[in-house]
Amino acid sequence: MIRVFLVILAVVAVILGVVLSHPLLYAVAGVLALATLGWTLTDRRRRFGRRPPPVKPPTPATASPDDELKALGILEIRPKTPTRTPTDAHRPAASAEAPPAASPAPSPAPAPAPSPASFPRVVDEAPTPTVPASAEAGASAEPATHRARVLRPCLQALRAALEAHTAVLLRQRGAAPDYTIEAVASTSPDARTESAVRTAEPLPADETAGVVLCNDGDPAFPADGLPYYHGRPLVRQFAALSVARDGAERYLLVVDTLRADGLATERQRQILTGFGTLLGTLLAPASGEAGPPPPEAEAGDTDAADAADAPRPRRAIIAEEMEAARSAGHALALGLIHLNDAETIAARGPDHVAAEEDALAARIAAVAPGSRVERFGELTYGVFFRGAITAFDAWAVQLRDGLTVHAAPDAPPVSIGIALLQDRHDTPEAFRADAMDALREAYETGTCTILE
Repeated sequence: MIRVFLVILAVVAVILGVVLSHPLLYAVAGVLALATLGWTLTDRRRRFGRRPPPVKPPTPATASPDDELKALGILEIRPKTPTRTPTDAHRPAASAEAPPAASPAPSPAPAPAPSPASFPRVVDEAPTPTVPASAEAGASAEPATHRARVLRPCLQALRAALEAHTAVLLRQRGAAPDYTIEAVASTSPDARTESAVRTAEPLPADETAGVVLCNDGDPAFPADGLPYYHGRPLVRQFAALSVARDGAERYLLVVDTLRADGLATERQRQILTGFGTLLGTLLAPASGEAGPPPPEAEAGDTDAADAADAPRPRRAIIAEEMEAARSAGHALALGLIHLNDAETIAARGPDHVAAEEDALAARIAAVAPGSRVERFGELTYGVFFRGAITAFDAWAVQLRDGLTVHAAPDAPPVSIGIALLQDRHDTPEAFRADAMDALREAYETGTCTILE
């Protein structure tokens, strides 16, 4: 910009020199022209005299694909988990030499999932014709991991309502300071999950005194810290409440805070007591404290169950099948089949429920001949496959197609969940829990589900 201005001044000086006939203006114009020329040459020499920046060598051809992905900001690629179908289980991968398999017949689009209120009901004890009992309401109907799925949201709500640091449900064995963490909700990374823990002294909790409040420094405050933490965080106060009892064991609800008076108000005590009542109700089928047991429980683990004409508890049936399969070295599968129109059927009365159950049992027996069929709850039946693992695929496909694809047009829709017996299934409850998980997924997705 300055050089342009100097050129303009030089031109103006020349014009004035001509107009005014003054020789000195010609000299000024010459000086301006020389200055502009010198400046231009100096700048050009400085610009072109610089060394060019070094050029990075190209990426070698041997660079690994992971390095190229990282250069693009992609850290990891994972394969998408395929949806499991009955024909996917235990099927070996096709080799390059193997002829392509025929495409299976297309299955109809899955029906929309019914409302959660009609989810299949399954209990441990022997069935009765009309009285349902929810598998999710009783701790004895599912292992602790499934019970924690129900209890944890309650603890999360309690922790948020009290603005507490941690809320935990502990199961204590007798009077000894041995505890099992049933469920926990915490903002602390040091909080333990489900595990067995022990303290030097039992936590202060009196079933007759209600909420017991304890501050850091009190004689009753555990010297080695609260048992549901790794280490000892700066907990200043905790409240304990006994919510249920199961024989010699009892359940304690414990809430702690990092503030010295974080749980001291009467409103907080009322909230804690209310949640304690709720948890006690949820645990009541396991602890036996919420009134008389349901009719199905009365018909289950009693001497009458051993009578020849009395139905057997389902845990005994599953245990019998597990023992027989493992003794013979056979594969074992438990399939749970549930009628999805449970609410509509139940609204028509007990006689209609019984008729639909009989029809469902007949349909299962027809499509899976030779398999053991047992009632597992209201409008829910279980069917067992025991035999060679190579025959399981055909059995599962036959069960699925017979009850869904080729079912009668007026047949109520069903959900099918199947679990295969594995080494991890050390109890009948664990085996049945996997079958229930498969049934839940089938109920939500509308497709037959196999859980290995």
